[in-house]
Parts: sequence; C-alpha cells; structure tokens
Amino acid sequence: MAITIKDGVTVVMVGTMLNDGRLSIPRYQRPYSWTPATALQLLDDLYAACTEGASSYVLGAVILHRDGERLDVVDGQQRLLTLSLIIALLRGTHDGRVQPHEDAGSPVVAVRTALARRIQKLDVDRADLAAYAEHCCWLVRVQTDDEDEAFRVFDSQNYRGKTLMPHDLLKAHHLRQMDGAETEAMQTAVVEAWESVPDAELDRLFSTYLYRISCWSHGLSAPRFTSQDIGLFKGVRPGSSRSPMARYHLAAQAAVPVLAAWQDVQKDSAAEYRDVQRTRFQLDAPLTAGRPFFEMVTFMLTELRQLRTEFYEPTWQDFASTDDEFREKPGAAACATCPSCT
Repeated sequence: MAITIKDGVTVVMVGTMLNDGRLSIPRYQRPYSWTPATALQLLDDLYAACTEGASSYVLGAVILHRDGERLDVVDGQQRLLTLSLIIALLRGTHDGRVQPHEDAGSPVVAVRTALARRIQKLDVDRADLAAYAEHCCWLVRVQTDDEDEAFRVFDSQNYRGKTLMPHDLLKAHHLRQMDGAETEAMQTAVVEAWESVPDAELDRLFSTYLYRISCWSHGLSAPRFTSQDIGLFKGVRPGSSRSPMARYHLAAQAAVPVLAAWQDVQKDSAAEYRDVQRTRFQLDAPLTAGRPFFEMVTFMLTELRQLRTEFYEPTWQDFASTDDEFREKPGAAACATCPSCT
C-alpha cells in the first residue's frame, strides 16, 4: 500500500504513539546515539511550549513500516526513546539514577542522567509537563505496508538526527533479508561488526569503488552514489527469483564456500582464502541478499587494506578519501610525514 493522505498520514498525540503496543525497534536500527545536549534541547523545547501556553506543539514525523501486526519504527526511534525517557522521569517511574548493571558512559544512560538533573531545576509542575508532552504534543505518523517506500523517505524526516547514507539503507535491507533465515545471535554479530566500521570507510567503499565499478562495467557513468542507486547492491533473494541468471548466481554463491571447505582451504592460509573470496565476490556479479552481503563487505574492506599495503606506503590507514581524479588524498597524519609535505 502506498502512503496516502487519507490512510497513510495521520497526526497523533505523543502519548498515543508511545502507548501503541505494536511499536517495535527493528534490529537494523542504529543504537541510541543522541547526546545529552540534543536531548536537553528537546526537553527545553517542550518546557518552553508548555510554559508559554502553546495549545499544541508538533515534533515532526515518524515513519512506520507495518509488518503484519508489528509496526517497525523506520525513522524517529531516537526521538521516541528520548520522549519516553522524559515522560518517565517527569512521572517518577524512573529516578534517573544509574543502576548497578548499567554502563554510566552509554548514550542512553548519559542522556537520562542529564535529563534528570535538568528536570530537577525546572520551575514547573512535573505532572503538568508530562501531561502536556503526552496530550498536547503531536507527531505526524507516516505508515506504509511497502518497505521500499518506507525506506525511500527514511533519511528525510530526522529531528536533529544524523542524515542516513545509502550504505545505511543497504544495511537495513539486508538485515531484513536475514529475518527468519539466521539466528538472533548471528544478526546481532552482523550489526556489531557493521557498527565497528567508521561511516567514512563504508561510504568510501561503496561511493568510490563498488558503485563506480558496477556502473563502469556496464558502460554507465557514475557521478554520485545516492539512495536511488542502492538497487545495484540489493542482491538476489533466495526463492524470490526464477530467472536462470538468478538461479545460477545463487547456486554459485552457495557452492564456493562448500568447495573451499571440501578442499580444506583455511582462513589462516591468506593467499588461498583470498582467492576463494575473490571467486565468490566478483565485482560484476550479483550477490545473495542477506548474510552474504555483509560477508562481501567484510572481504572488500580487507581487500582494500591489502591493496593499499601493496601499492601505497604502510600508512595507508591515514589516507582520508580520494580526490576528483580518484587519487588517494592523505589525511593529516600522513601529510605530517610524507616527503612531499615535509
């Protein structure tokens, strides 16, 4: 179902949204990452609107994807979680103190602690401010059954949030393909491995290399990698395509690891393992959606490191990006030591 003004876009109170038992934070979402300063700004906005007598206050849009009876929060989770913290502290259902099992340095605990301190200083009845947040603050609720449509507007409705990049959308797409096909532990491991890689490195992998190579191999120009181009890397879903080409690539992708195991190719045999992965993840061939996508990304990042070590100075990790001619641009650390800069 496409998003429509009649059914797909509604205005709801914050309290109604937060109390909807169908809401779910999917695994592909980033961990909570708001800073105390951002959360305090939201609290201050609510306080100002309440004390100035504003009859209502709109807090932007939340994008939901309906998956059966579940409503996945595609965009707006940082805002919803922060609002939940604010209301819990105002209602007294949480005192703001760090619990023994909690990490005081984690973003959500740091934000909750900062909010609790600020609330202590507010010159307002806490119950009144909580009621105002729940019943006088509104969210634009955008809901669709079409997950592709939901993700097309994923990065356009952030409230003081981080703009999503194309590789973020790919991560979300392939994690959804893992639902039901992989264990929860495997999905968690994939998310943790992905989050451990700097955004700039993932952006460079796709924007500078994979996207351009994919386009150029088909005789196409590659001006800039955007969210409109992620179809190139969505892969082939098992059971979803009946074309001979798709069946061939699915079978080939599945066969390579089996043959490698049969030939007793070990990961500690770097040259042999590298050849196997190169065979499996050919740059101009489609890949299997889901877990193989993340395995491909891991291999390609490793391959880039290896190639830089072979063709550049050992300080390859200091290189920041590429220039318009696709030449490596050194970062500050490299510039301080390279002969041309000293």
